[in-house]
Amino acid sequence: MSESTLADAIVLAIKTASKETSKIVNEPSKTLADLPSFCGNVSEWIAFRSVYNDTSGLFSNVQNVARIRKALSGEARETCEALIYTETDPLQIMRVLERRFGRPDAIIKQELNKLRRMTPMNGGMGNISSFANKVNNCVAAIRTLNKLSYLSAPEMTDEIVDKFNDILKFKWCEYKDSQNSDEPELVMLSTFLNKIADQCSASMPIEKGGSRNLRPTPERRPRRTNTINTMKYDDNNSNSHTAFQPSNRSTINVKMICPLCNNEHGLPDCGEFVKLNMSEKWDAAKRLRMCFRCLRGRHMQATCRGKPCKICRGGHHRLLHQERTTIEGHEGSAQTTAVVTEHTAVSVNNVNTMRAYLKIVPVELYGPEGSMKVHALLDEGSTVTLIDEQVANRIGAKGRRETLRVSSVGGNEITDENRGNLKLAPQRVERATVAACSHLTDIAENLIYDAAAPCILIGQDNWGLIVSRQIKSGRANQPAASLTQLGWVLHGCCSSLSRPINTVHHLRPSDASDIELNDIVKRHFEIESLGVAPRKPSHDPEEGARINNLLKNGYAEPAPNPSTSERLWYLPHFAVTHPQKKKVRLVFDAAARTNGKCLNDALLTGPDLIRSLLGVLVRFRQGRVAVSADIKEMFLRVKIRKEDRDSLRFLWRNNMHENPQEYRMTSLIFGAASSPCTAIYIKIATPQNLNLSTRRRAKRYD
Repeated sequence: MSESTLADAIVLAIKTASKETSKIVNEPSKTLADLPSFCGNVSEWIAFRSVYNDTSGLFSNVQNVARIRKALSGEARETCEALIYTETDPLQIMRVLERRFGRPDAIIKQELNKLRRMTPMNGGMGNISSFANKVNNCVAAIRTLNKLSYLSAPEMTDEIVDKFNDILKFKWCEYKDSQNSDEPELVMLSTFLNKIADQCSASMPIEKGGSRNLRPTPERRPRRTNTINTMKYDDNNSNSHTAFQPSNRSTINVKMICPLCNNEHGLPDCGEFVKLNMSEKWDAAKRLRMCFRCLRGRHMQATCRGKPCKICRGGHHRLLHQERTTIEGHEGSAQTTAVVTEHTAVSVNNVNTMRAYLKIVPVELYGPEGSMKVHALLDEGSTVTLIDEQVANRIGAKGRRETLRVSSVGGNEITDENRGNLKLAPQRVERATVAACSHLTDIAENLIYDAAAPCILIGQDNWGLIVSRQIKSGRANQPAASLTQLGWVLHGCCSSLSRPINTVHHLRPSDASDIELNDIVKRHFEIESLGVAPRKPSHDPEEGARINNLLKNGYAEPAPNPSTSERLWYLPHFAVTHPQKKKVRLVFDAAARTNGKCLNDALLTGPDLIRSLLGVLVRFRQGRVAVSADIKEMFLRVKIRKEDRDSLRFLWRNNMHENPQEYRMTSLIFGAASSPCTAIYIKIATPQNLNLSTRRRAKRYD
């Protein structure tokens, strides 16, 4: 080999080594060049594509596919699930993603929707900066996607300006008028907001982003001992049940001084305080000005977060609970509990309780050895169907034994290999419960059953039997009924009263109280002796005169007692006057109802026999002389049959010291539905039924 050839080989080797070294040194780190995560959000596509285009040249195709695979998640990963593991060309994957999430119109519309969802601007400077940033981002996205026509949409600019306050709207109008350029309005608006934001940023206070977490917490005087228990799960436990063992206990010991004995404990733990009787405990708590609810601080009871009394749920500590005395009555009487104190009357009221009904329905099971009627629990939260072993043996049912696994909400699981007796709580549906629900009246007999414990539990593996196909529901505090393939079943909550209301009065005789009671009774009788004037109607004398006139002229008569008629009705009556007349008219109210019925309901109004006004006016012009007449007491001159008179009874007395007497009408009354038709018919029929001589005599008398 010549010297020139050897020199050329050495130079080539040095250049090659230099290039490899430069490539290794300049190769970017994988951590710094990771792509941003992309889950399929259209607004994040531009950032994802820009980072990829800027860094894809630094990596090989295989490395770029791995970077894309690591960055994708959610809907974006589902779009190219197969390509990210089979395709070696990253450009193919990017084209698929751009076709799905990189449509320019969709990206721009989403950016514009962000502007539409902006809240109206208030007077804060930070809000102006937020507006400027969002509008600036939207303009940048439109320019990047080369969809400049969206920048000239005036309706978008108007929607943004409508969110400005009055001052900013005025400044925008001034800025718009001062510009003579042909740039789109959205670009002009973005420039305006950026200018206003820059002006406001000079006077904007500096935000202390992390100072809140770095600020030291002021020391506080501890008030009680805090204990933190850490539970450790034992994986090696031989028992099938989940086992927890306490592993660590961290205790913060705080010195607490008892206000009664000055020792290091709280007042509820003080031996001297516990030995006191109930009245002395209350006096000590009042003297020490302690909270009655927790006995640990001198704060108000209304603001105390301590737990109420565990015995009576009252707003006091359990050490301040009053002893209760049970008072039992005679045989068969209800038991009553009351707090016994002197000079006190205590009422024990019932408590409104809620009772929940599970879906239990009577069914009949059939097997190889017979049948049996039992109750089944329809459990929609169970995944298996279980049956009592005794019931299964009786009907000869045989099934496959499986391990029972019960999972709780916290993720714990209990496993049981054998449970011979399935014990479920009994339930009863009483007739009174169903009768109180109006929406269950038509299916009441299908819901009522005596106390019975379900012997079979039907779960979701037989969902066709337990699914509700029809529901009847009432108010929120009433149970509902669902129709299944096994029949109607009652379920839900029902509010009921725990016990009847009892009232207990505690009395203590005292001479001073007797004297006071005597004075109270004496003052009561003094007031009663004054008397109260009776209230009389304004037309009481006139009404009495009208009734006496009815009795005098035979229009009314005393009613026989007792009555032999089945049609008996008593009418209220009152006197009325016309505004333009002084005559008092007596009206019997046949429309007055009792128990939903009135006399007019049994009467017919009849046809309209009143002559029309047009006919009267036409006949008025036929003769030379016009005569107008009126019949005096027209209704009262029409008599009623005796068998119908008991339907027109009324009561009346002439003075307040007499007992009311019963009377009945013998003539038509003013107020009955049938009176106008009857009176007009009698007026028309009477002249027609008279003979010729009688009519001539009546004409001569007129």
